[in-house]
Amino acid sequence: MGTSETTSPNFSSSMGGALAEPLYHSMIEELKQLYDPAKIQDGMFGAMMDVALINDGPVTIQIDSRDR
Repeated sequence: MGTSETTSPNFSSSMGGALAEPLYHSMIEELKQLYDPAKIQDGMFGAMMDVALINDGPVTIQIDSRDR
């Protein structure tokens, strides 16, 4: 879980890497089964990565729920 009291997110209370990595790979595999596998991309778990985002439209909406 990321929190932000400043402009930088804080992940200090996130799940440790040894537990999170298998969960991450499991999620990627499930997404590939539910969606077009060619459109599911991932990288090296825990690595620093440069990512790019192109918003196609006038608005970006973040959907969130307390019922997670």
